[in-house]
Amino acid sequence: MSRHWLLHSAVALICGLAPLIPAAPVQASNLSSVKTPAASAAPESAVLTKFRDSGPPVMERAAQRETTAPLQAFASTAAVKTQPVSAVTNPRLYREVFGFAFASSLGDPTIGYPSWNFSLLSTVAYFGIHVDWTGDFSGGSALNNWNDTSGPVPAFIRTAHASGTKVVLTIAMFDSTSGTPNMCSALQRYNLTIQRTVAEVKAKGVDGVNVDYESNNTMCTDPGTGKVQSSQSMFTDFVAHLRAALPAGSDLSVDTYSGSAGYRDSTGAYLGFFDIPALANYIDYFFVMAYDMEYANWDSPPLSCPSFCLGPTAPLSTYQFNDGRASSEYRAVVPASKIILGIPYYGRKECVAVPDPNQIPANAMGTSVGADGYLDASAENGYPGNTSYVSHRETRDPLSATRWDTFSSVSAGCNREMYWDDATALGNKYNLVIKDKLRGAGIFALNYGGGAPELWSLLNLKFGQCSEAAISADKTTPQIPNASVTFTGTALCAGTGTFRFWMQPPGGAFSVVQDYSTSNTLTWDTTGKPLGTYTFQVDARNQGSTASLDTYSRMDFRLALCVTPTLTAGTAPPQLPGTAVTFTSTVTCQGTPEYRFWVQPPGGAWTIAQDYGSAATFKWDTTHLAYGDYNIGVHIRNTGTTVAYESVQSISYALRSCISTALTTDKASPQPTGTQIALSGTAQCDGTPQFRFMIQPPNGSWSVVRDFAAGATYPWVANGPGGTYNLEVDARSSSAPTSSMWSAQIGYNLTACSAATLAESPASPQQP
Repeated sequence: MSRHWLLHSAVALICGLAPLIPAAPVQASNLSSVKTPAASAAPESAVLTKFRDSGPPVMERAAQRETTAPLQAFASTAAVKTQPVSAVTNPRLYREVFGFAFASSLGDPTIGYPSWNFSLLSTVAYFGIHVDWTGDFSGGSALNNWNDTSGPVPAFIRTAHASGTKVVLTIAMFDSTSGTPNMCSALQRYNLTIQRTVAEVKAKGVDGVNVDYESNNTMCTDPGTGKVQSSQSMFTDFVAHLRAALPAGSDLSVDTYSGSAGYRDSTGAYLGFFDIPALANYIDYFFVMAYDMEYANWDSPPLSCPSFCLGPTAPLSTYQFNDGRASSEYRAVVPASKIILGIPYYGRKECVAVPDPNQIPANAMGTSVGADGYLDASAENGYPGNTSYVSHRETRDPLSATRWDTFSSVSAGCNREMYWDDATALGNKYNLVIKDKLRGAGIFALNYGGGAPELWSLLNLKFGQCSEAAISADKTTPQIPNASVTFTGTALCAGTGTFRFWMQPPGGAFSVVQDYSTSNTLTWDTTGKPLGTYTFQVDARNQGSTASLDTYSRMDFRLALCVTPTLTAGTAPPQLPGTAVTFTSTVTCQGTPEYRFWVQPPGGAWTIAQDYGSAATFKWDTTHLAYGDYNIGVHIRNTGTTVAYESVQSISYALRSCISTALTTDKASPQPTGTQIALSGTAQCDGTPQFRFMIQPPNGSWSVVRDFAAGATYPWVANGPGGTYNLEVDARSSSAPTSSMWSAQIGYNLTACSAATLAESPASPQQP
């Protein structure tokens, strides 16, 4: 379906598209002289190594489409040149928000610039104008649209500048073919590229340039002089000269691979197309293309798929390559203020056999993996012909909370699986930008999200204000008056957080006890304070904000004469009914404590088992009690007071029909596969015991191999594959429910047979 702006990225794009123009008479070769990673470096898979020096498929595919997309008719606008923005002035942003704008749908009122909230954008890049092997612009729809004085570009620039949003021009060049002849040629002719680019910046009154050159490091030979240079060094030289030629104050950024900053040898020499520290000398920031990571992660843990499989396009952690790792590797070599973390406004979907996570699409490597822009992905549930829709969250990388959906598609004629980032997952990526103090977030691409209100609200929440306030104390509640308690407020603030503290005394009203400042701590002297429950509140907002508050959090704190209570059982659970259990409490009191003990049966209400008295112990008679989980509690107060309690503590205690369950085998682990192994269970039970045996094979699910029965042994014929098996025995009384059982587990290793060999004795040949 194509309800909005869809893309379909070929896996083969990692290896590069065929040249769009005939190869120039430039000699190029693979970079055999470049060092490979040193042996002392941590080994990486071939897939990841390639990923470190390859562009994400989505960028090249989108750029190719923008070159050939038909121009759409939108309301014409008068061409009035505007002045560049000297600095970002939109007051609602405390981090930069960079977004790519597709030329083909720029004026579309539903997904183009009329639908965007420019007060929540610091920079928008017009994507984009192609450079060919001659160093000149190659023409195409995006260039025509850029130069169309009656098209949407003039009004787009005016609208952005009116909100204090910068506009930059993206120039693009892609070549991952063998020897990268087009890239070599273009870089050898970069003077023309610079001349054309600077002229466009001045003519349109835009604010700078975004360079999207994607290739791999190759040795390039100039056919005229015979000079040999790496494409890496030539690209750095190109960027340096572009910086020098641009008007003073122009914004200059380079789009780089998410793995580029870590692609270096033990000496620090960069192995790929981008020399990150060298480029940092000339640019304002890097746009890190931190997406399409499923192409780097499928062959490694936690997936280890035999071929490409679906997964998060931008995981935060756990996976071999992820946003957290990209941020860390870049921050190790350049300041965080030079890093824009690219964020995907799209996801990937494909036909799959079963609705399980990380499926291997049958056609993924042969043709393409489909993709949905955010608007399309968010509309799949409810789209005509989509049935059996189920939404999930990524569990291998819980920090990301990447969404993955499964559904049956009439239009595709198959069951589909889709990984994408909804507002929850995008918010977690923005949190990383804030916590790592990066320059900001970069959106690829704004047209994929259009005017979706949840996306703009999220940008305001994360980068226009503080969020997720929390408050904590350095001491546990309650405390005896005279203690000094320090409260700490925290919040996720894109700018510099400021904090205000309030206090509400028992029966009183809230009042400010410490007004807004950058200090996030409050020290409370409790000397002479009345007993009771106090409520503390912290407000947070960014420094310079005029809002009363962006976010707040509260906590209660009690002052009492009895504090730090404990409650312990003399006999560890579980136990059989009929066991006498003694519970003991301790406490620190300013006076003489008295104790009241409570019991809560399974599914029941709390009742007093022993009322207030000086005894700090409670003897619990479990005779004839039901099996289940009980809660035992104690209330403590000073003798002579009338309050219900000053301190409270509770613990849980289990009564079971069987206890002390154990599982043994007649043969020690490991054993060869196919061995018959006797599993034996023992337990102490309240009546006649029954046993159930369960087995979990390597990477498999638990299954019952024998249900509850009187026999305490099970003959396991271990015919499965080699690996570690988990074995379990459950024991219960024959007259008791399954919930009263107690279990024991052990691990057991089976070794698979290796290749058989046949030896001759005596050696051949022999005389008859």
